[in-house]
Amino acid sequence: MTLTVAGGPMGLTTTGSGAITLNSAGQLLLQFGAAGGFTLGDGATNYFQIAADGTLTLATGAGDEIVLNPAGGAAGVVRLGPGDVILTDGGAAIGASGEEIMRGMAPIFGFDMPARTASTGYIAVSRELEDYPFPAPMTGTTRVHKFVIRYADTVSIQTTWRVYNTTDSETTATFTVPASASSNLEKGEVYTTDAITVPDDTDDWRLDVSVADGSGGTIQIYQIFLAAYDRVN
Repeated sequence: MTLTVAGGPMGLTTTGSGAITLNSAGQLLLQFGAAGGFTLGDGATNYFQIAADGTLTLATGAGDEIVLNPAGGAAGVVRLGPGDVILTDGGAAIGASGEEIMRGMAPIFGFDMPARTASTGYIAVSRELEDYPFPAPMTGTTRVHKFVIRYADTVSIQTTWRVYNTTDSETTATFTVPASASSNLEKGEVYTTDAITVPDDTDDWRLDVSVADGSGGTIQIYQIFLAAYDRVN
């Protein structure tokens, strides 16, 4: 059956409690032109709307909810497509791939007072970590670690740091910290590293520093924190 209207609206209307039923044994296809759109509503609220530009809007009445319930409450999954994100009204991305969610921060500095060294060999500056201090990563994320270091120095370029696995007597990772903006050792500044690999199993480890840039400089360390983030896959 084909219903064609050359111009103007076409309406299907029931009276009273009558219902309109569309029942197709095949595909139910609704098509509209570039200047058109599609709306389902009650006259006061457009609950489902496809605008002419393709924007899909789901809405509810005041105080109502939108419920996504795949598999009828069983172990269903609502999944975003590759590269898709959910944005807040202000434009902030929720759950975007690569986003990092902080799960905890632990102080690991090995001294009660600021510590100063000019050693060109590695010297321990953290306590030895024997137990992993953070919860397991959330599903769909990858755990990453960063160091937050408050320090001051008189070096000309940078200092070199290493994560030293004391269980295996091996270096797990190395990284550098740039020279501080001031050479005044009483003016500490804060530096957050990129993601650094640390043992997150039963191995013991510590953090070492070396002043080996050839300047004969000194570094004074005020505090060190180990931060754990879950990076969204």
